[in-house]
Amino acid sequence: AAAAATPSLMSVSGLKAHNSSSNQDPQNAVLCAQSRCHPALPLREFVTFGSLRGFPLLQYHNLVQALEQETLSWKEPDVVRLVLTLVWETDKPLADAGVGTLATNGGKGTSTSLSASSSGEETFAWMRESHCALRDAEFCDELLKKLRALYERTKENWMRRHALLVVIVVCKRILALLPPTASEVVRTGAVLLAACRDTCHKWQQTLTEKLQELEESKAVETD
Repeated sequence: AAAAATPSLMSVSGLKAHNSSSNQDPQNAVLCAQSRCHPALPLREFVTFGSLRGFPLLQYHNLVQALEQETLSWKEPDVVRLVLTLVWETDKPLADAGVGTLATNGGKGTSTSLSASSSGEETFAWMRESHCALRDAEFCDELLKKLRALYERTKENWMRRHALLVVIVVCKRILALLPPTASEVVRTGAVLLAACRDTCHKWQQTLTEKLQELEESKAVETD
């Protein structure tokens, strides 16, 4: 009999990681659900996937850790979906959380402190609470380094296109939310996006050539 297909990460994550509305500690919920992990899935990936979005203010920090430790299969579509729900989440604005300003940090962007400052304040009540980490230029610089490392492991293999999508989506989100004073970090992100674009063009050209070769070989066979 044929072996059963490995289920998707979404179906066995233990608590639907994309929905963190449960009152139970998400990390504990995942740890308690380890018995549900499919034998074909690494237990570390099961735990990382299930807890990545557990706490809104820690989501991006968890993402950095997952990129550093390589505990997720970035080529998997379910991992891409999880990251997309992270970067596109719309939760309550900082204004609704009683916060309307973050203190600026000179030319290095803003700190993640949620307390107002009497000098150098920047008002952005529109900012969503779960994305406030991306106002910290130092943190974003570290996140971009991890994304660059993932890109370097991906660029030579078009079959890892989902990993490249993760790099592009997260990088674009960083550039959208970084303060304009973080010019060096913005430049780093722009360079990475340009590299991703070049890689996509290279993959497109390679696949087009392979398709043409396949069509030519079929034409020869039919002659």
